[in-house]
Amino acid sequence: MNKLNYTASPSEGKPYTMIHHAYRVVKQEALWQKAYGNRNNDDPSFRDEYNEYCNRTKDLVATVPFAFNAMISGVASAGVCHYDVDEFAKQMMPGRVSADSESGQLFIYCHKRDRDYLIELLRVQFPGIKLSRVATEPSDPWGMSISQARELIGKFEDKYLPRSVMAD
Repeated sequence: MNKLNYTASPSEGKPYTMIHHAYRVVKQEALWQKAYGNRNNDDPSFRDEYNEYCNRTKDLVATVPFAFNAMISGVASAGVCHYDVDEFAKQMMPGRVSADSESGQLFIYCHKRDRDYLIELLRVQFPGIKLSRVATEPSDPWGMSISQARELIGKFEDKYLPRSVMAD
């Protein structure tokens, strides 16, 4: 018996789960590579397939009751590492933020209810930080990066997931 309910399939009217989304993130990356990764690729059908997949993901994400539906982006002040900002945000709001910053820019996902509060916390902790409210409905409810999705799949795949979960 699967107590975690990770085998639920939205195509069957069941809840959209984090593990299901992890599979979609990985597949979406593969489709992007197929459509846009090869600069010599002129086949528009690959782009259509990718766009249709992204739109289906957005529809599924809309069914998630608590989603990271806001993104904060920006640049830290001189001498501050973006990864330190990520860690601070995660410590101040555990489970309520997902940070996937890069060395050149901040990317922190949260629920829109928490966004303004988190921005104020970051401005107090890191004076001079430049932040903006970039997206209001990103397509990723858990702020999941590709590497996080692969890690999650690796952690649960053999124990809880049938291979058929990829079919959706």
